[in-house]
Amino acid sequence: MSASSISGFVSTAYAQSTHKQIETAQRFYVTIVKSKRLSPTPVTIDSLTLMICCMARSEYKFSTITKYLSHVQRWAIREGILVLSEQDKLNLNLALRAAKKLTDGPTRQAATLSKSEIESVVVALDVLSPVAADLFILGTVGLLRVGEALALKAGHINPAWFTIKGGNATGIIVFINKSKTDIGGQGSRRPIPCTSLPPTAYSAEDTVENKSYLCQSPLCAAHRALRRSRLADSPDDALFNISREAYSTGLRKAMSTCLGSTDINASTHSMRRSGASTCFSAGWSLQLLGEYGRWSSSECLDKIYLRNSHHRIDTFADNLYETWHP
Repeated sequence: MSASSISGFVSTAYAQSTHKQIETAQRFYVTIVKSKRLSPTPVTIDSLTLMICCMARSEYKFSTITKYLSHVQRWAIREGILVLSEQDKLNLNLALRAAKKLTDGPTRQAATLSKSEIESVVVALDVLSPVAADLFILGTVGLLRVGEALALKAGHINPAWFTIKGGNATGIIVFINKSKTDIGGQGSRRPIPCTSLPPTAYSAEDTVENKSYLCQSPLCAAHRALRRSRLADSPDDALFNISREAYSTGLRKAMSTCLGSTDINASTHSMRRSGASTCFSAGWSLQLLGEYGRWSSSECLDKIYLRNSHHRIDTFADNLYETWHP
């Protein structure tokens, strides 16, 4: 077996999105180093420190700097061109500390919406852009990353029956074909039941398609997505024919309108963050929530996504009252 074949085999350990991130960081590193008339190879303490310094002075977020550094080092190790002594590693950590001091400011998390605020944003988006409203409610309920939602095709939405509370409920199965945590590239299937019609005992003649159109709730993610998928000319057509920029702009406007303020971090990340907070408030365990939402770890979910969200305040207050009241 050739060296290139072995290298190709090893590289399949990374998800496609990770490969793209590594390539982007590599090109960025090479551009910076060459601009200073230095050689990008081998990768040394001087070239890495130069990249860190340039990024910090250009006001990149510290998290972005560390991510790019990690990707460049990963690429250099794989290519056998990383030259760092133990002293170099210490100096690299000092460079990172200097960058952190220069770039650290208050980190603004994406705004977390309550369930009622989510519903208000859907209504507001329906006026601005129905496709954006469909994307938002599916992404929030299905805990999708915006990239995952935009990668969905019409054929990735399929009607389904679910047995819920002793009855049958209509809904959909969503095939998530592109995810940054899907290292094996197998894709994931996630159920989303109708949240409008109550489960009931349907007759044998009933079909999912027939029952789907009985639900016209603007807040039912399953049937909004199913109806949109049926409007496509081909299963290979994009489910949401909207750009990331257009969706982001519409969402910011809708959130600002509903929350009555422009001084909020209205971000596409609010979609997944708000969905996670709502599910956890409803009693989902971290393990179940992490598995459904395809988080890399429950720690990431707990410490980042659920931090400072609505359920935390109510939970803290409830427990303190139970502890201290007479």
